[in-house]
Amino acid sequence: MKRIAALLLALMLMATLLPACAEASVPAGAREQVFNLLDAVLAGETARSGAEDTGAWIRSLAAGVGSGMEWHILALSQLPELVYYGDLLPSRAALESDPVQAETRTAAARQKLALCTLAVGGSAGVEEAAMETIGQQGVMTWIFGLHLLNNGIPGSCTQSEAAARLLSLRKPDGGWAVMGSASDVDVTAMALQALAPCRQDAAVEAAVQQAVALLSRRQLPDGGYASMGAANPESATQVLIALCSLGIDPMDERFIKDGNSILSGLAAYALPDGCYSHTPGGAYSPAATGQVLMGLAAYSRYLNGRGGLFLLDHAQESKETQNGNAASLGIIGGADGPTTILLNPPGGWRIPAMLVVGGLALVWCILSLCRGRRKWKHLLPPLLIAAVLIAAICFLDIQAPEDYYTPGNAPAGESTGSAMLEIRCDVLPEGSENAPADGSILPKTAFPIYAGDTVYDLLTRAAREHRLQLDTSGAPGMVYVSGLQYLYEQAHGELSGWMFFVNGQSASRSCDQYTVQDGDSILWAYTCQMGADLP
Repeated sequence: MKRIAALLLALMLMATLLPACAEASVPAGAREQVFNLLDAVLAGETARSGAEDTGAWIRSLAAGVGSGMEWHILALSQLPELVYYGDLLPSRAALESDPVQAETRTAAARQKLALCTLAVGGSAGVEEAAMETIGQQGVMTWIFGLHLLNNGIPGSCTQSEAAARLLSLRKPDGGWAVMGSASDVDVTAMALQALAPCRQDAAVEAAVQQAVALLSRRQLPDGGYASMGAANPESATQVLIALCSLGIDPMDERFIKDGNSILSGLAAYALPDGCYSHTPGGAYSPAATGQVLMGLAAYSRYLNGRGGLFLLDHAQESKETQNGNAASLGIIGGADGPTTILLNPPGGWRIPAMLVVGGLALVWCILSLCRGRRKWKHLLPPLLIAAVLIAAICFLDIQAPEDYYTPGNAPAGESTGSAMLEIRCDVLPEGSENAPADGSILPKTAFPIYAGDTVYDLLTRAAREHRLQLDTSGAPGMVYVSGLQYLYEQAHGELSGWMFFVNGQSASRSCDQYTVQDGDSILWAYTCQMGADLP
């Protein structure tokens, strides 16, 4: 046990120190620059749309599905630190209702829509696209198809087969292109994005290194890139995404030319409001701005230790859940029934408990053998019982309501102030199941707040103190409230669900990423039209 404890302690220290070391290697100026550019893009797009805030602009993107705004949606879905998942639900509804599998769409277009659907947690048409389109239209359908396979979607071939086929399409100089014998910067970078999760294969790794060297040689003196003979921000962005997908800092010396980085190259296309043009000094381009947003999202994920841009968080979370590795399925309970919480893999008291159960099963078997009971019918029952008990200890913590709904669940330390919290469902028709007649689930109530408290922290404490049922989903950094007091998302239409507002403004980030300040007023409101029906 001492060796096991020492090993666990070492692993914990490594998990703590390695991210810190990685973060320290990133220039502080680059971090600030990326986040400032992201804020500028979001502010610029919001202002151009005429929306009252960023959340409203994100919700309005649903109307652009099928007309060129899909990459905006994918990029935003991969920024859980900045974007509230609930604002993406209209896009999910639009993507799932859009005929992704329509015969009128090209194979590449179907794959693009399938990736965006997957990015916002949808599934309609995704598997069909993977089964019917991979490799059907040349190199691009191998690239987009491999992205689908990388996210655990079953397709017409395996991930390794798609990677091998993509390798076979390389040009003599080590890059990729849609046509001709010379490689193209954009297609080469996009191929690297798709191959990044396959680098355990020696052939893939060798091809990656050759292509990275090629992209370094192709970089322009101003830090940017050209495709088809013309410099443009989209090419620079594709290289930015590729490097971050491969775990290479875009500030790597191989990608600094005459003192200029890729971000320096993008500056030539920046407009005063934070959006981007396709040519230096040109007009606003939604396509260029969307791709720059993707690049900045990729760099932000790199800086925050997240996966590549096309390793879609919702798809990876679903895959982990299917494999039994999900950290949590949320808090499920209520005032009248038991509360069950699916916890992390075993730790703390669970390991000794499992050892005790296993030891008792072993003693039972030894006693049975000593008594001459050597047949499997005598040994199998205790082993099966032990296996069931160990699984229960490992994953489940079942509490009675009176144990879960207890006061005094605030964190240790001094309160830093207080905030008001209110929960309402006024938009539901009179007589709706689980909806109070006056629409008030929790009237305005003052709660103490503590250092680092988020909107989610405050809601969970309120739910325990006032015996409210709460159901959440999503990994840390992208927690989404799917049910509250038995009122669930999509129970009253495709756009129905819970939204939260801080001081009257809809939040543009996840509730577990929004830090509460002293004096804040927080409202959780049920909506049937993604906020359009709220006053």
